[in-house]
Amino acid sequence: MKKKKTNDECRPCSRGEEVRVQGLIQAMLLLSLCESPSHGYELFKRLSEELPEGMVPDVAVLYRILRKFEKEGFVGSRLRPGEGGPARKIYSLAPSGEDYLTQWYVTVQTRVTALEHFLRKYKQLNGRLQT
Repeated sequence: MKKKKTNDECRPCSRGEEVRVQGLIQAMLLLSLCESPSHGYELFKRLSEELPEGMVPDVAVLYRILRKFEKEGFVGSRLRPGEGGPARKIYSLAPSGEDYLTQWYVTVQTRVTALEHFLRKYKQLNGRLQT
């Protein structure tokens, strides 16, 4: 006997959603560094203001992403003496990080165009579809 599918299993956009969100977070992080070099917690605060609630990663996850990006050469870092505290690691966008952002932009723009086409077509057919 076949198991009946639940709504979550039928959602076409649910597969790979976590990967897409992770990619968006990474791109937003690099975009934030493009605006200005920053330390990790400052980047966390910016992402908290720019991303919808529930999409902001834990601070520990953010630091893992920054270490990964540093290892891949997308970002560089330097220590800046702290004001009355320990030195802070300041991250800045490297040229390869800029290239990654440009590629991400082109990919997103292509998908936006396809999604806009889907939305227009769906609206045209909306009278014939049940929602």
